[in-house]
Amino acid sequence: MRGVDPLLRAGSSLIPTRFKERVAGSPLLTRLARGFFWSVVGGAASRVFAMAAAVVAARLVGREGYGEIGMVQSTLGLFGVFAGFGLGTTATKYVSEFRGSDTRRTGRILQLACVLAIGLSVAVALTSAGLAPWLSRRVLGRADLASLVVAGSVLMLVSSLSSLTTGVLAGFESFRQIATIGLWQGLLLLVVTIPFTWHFGTQGAIAALSVSAAIATILTARAIQAQCRLHGVPIAAWDSAQREARTIAKFAVPSTLSALMVAPVGWATSVLLAHQVDGYAQLGLFNAANQMRSILIFLPMALTTALLPVLSETFGRGDRDGFGHTLTINLRVVWAVALPVTAALLAMRGPISALFGPSFRDLAGVLALSLVAVFFTVLGGQVGTALAGAGRMWAATAMNLGWGVLTVGLSLILVPRFGARGLAAAYALAYIAHACWSFVYGRAMLGLEFGREEAILLGFTIAILGFQVLDPLSPVRRLLLETFLVGLSLVPLCGQLVTFSRAARPGGAGERQTRVP
Repeated sequence: MRGVDPLLRAGSSLIPTRFKERVAGSPLLTRLARGFFWSVVGGAASRVFAMAAAVVAARLVGREGYGEIGMVQSTLGLFGVFAGFGLGTTATKYVSEFRGSDTRRTGRILQLACVLAIGLSVAVALTSAGLAPWLSRRVLGRADLASLVVAGSVLMLVSSLSSLTTGVLAGFESFRQIATIGLWQGLLLLVVTIPFTWHFGTQGAIAALSVSAAIATILTARAIQAQCRLHGVPIAAWDSAQREARTIAKFAVPSTLSALMVAPVGWATSVLLAHQVDGYAQLGLFNAANQMRSILIFLPMALTTALLPVLSETFGRGDRDGFGHTLTINLRVVWAVALPVTAALLAMRGPISALFGPSFRDLAGVLALSLVAVFFTVLGGQVGTALAGAGRMWAATAMNLGWGVLTVGLSLILVPRFGARGLAAAYALAYIAHACWSFVYGRAMLGLEFGREEAILLGFTIAILGFQVLDPLSPVRRLLLETFLVGLSLVPLCGQLVTFSRAARPGGAGERQTRVP
């Protein structure tokens, strides 16, 4: 990534000097800007490659085969909750919180987290592989999917370890290394997906994911060793590391329970859809639509990745005002960035659907609803990140439980009648509700500055996305309307740019509005 440095310097020359001085004068803004930049660089490239690999796999295996892959991944995602045990997020929180103040404790936490991750991942993967015949016959309704479940078990094992190692690097705020590794992982995935899927079908598509994730995990582990040496973090002995069991359990247990409010919902709703008429083909549509979430989510998630270690460190030193203000800034920026991206993708849903081939001709309607669901996932997720940074995972668990109950209830009503489109609609409605009660909790308990302006923005957002999803106009009028709505969606982003521009002026009004403690 050395070649990026000249590009970074060239791009930096386009930024107003006062604004650069403003950022440079704030350690908090500097950390967020650095983390965001490297997350975007790595995320953009890796997601383009991953999306290309998904399109290739979908075209090679067809709609039903892609539905089989989605069903297996959803089923094993339930096992993956126990394999991961929330250790990736746990590592990010505690490494960022203690790496500067207590290196020995950081080393103990790292050692215990790694041992737990390896043990749990191997045990759960062996269990799911052993249950493959029963799962494929009794749960998936297809005895011939047993070998695909075994391949998915290997992917789950590797993905769990990858989640931990990436979480550790994020705790060290090593976003440049994460970006570099993500770039190579995406490129490798695209390269191996073509021959693997061509020769081995659905099993080859899953094997390609496993190979790329395994190599990325090895590279990440080596980067962690370098960061430990750089920060003087010693790798503790096992006897010493066990002292941190209560610390890890205090965060990992509610984090796992919070994930358990989500994973079973994805599995149950997928099973419900798979058991409808033409179920696996419908599931293929839903799975293809979900692939687009990586395009929409990567910019907001880049901000979130940079935010969690900052929030954890801020909370750890008792700066509650800084915590709430940082959350507010992040939510406003994410909102302003995600809205025009969502509107643009909605306007292009027809051409995007065509990429997957003729067997996915009904994808556009499912994709539109899925994009709305992902947008509100991103908004609610900002409060979820703050809950993790504050260690309030029980509150996150309760919110996820409410979301799960609502999603399943809506799916039971909509899926039998509308198939994949009904499932996408159920997710969209549930995530809108989840975002709303997350804002209420964030305002009351986390210092989120959510007032009348944000409430108006929420209504404005729902109106724009609703018009794009539901409009019954002719193609020409629809094009004109969507062009207008995409332009309108840029209003919040322009507002944020104006605010930050004012903040760059010494003594300006924006200085007070965007003051970062």
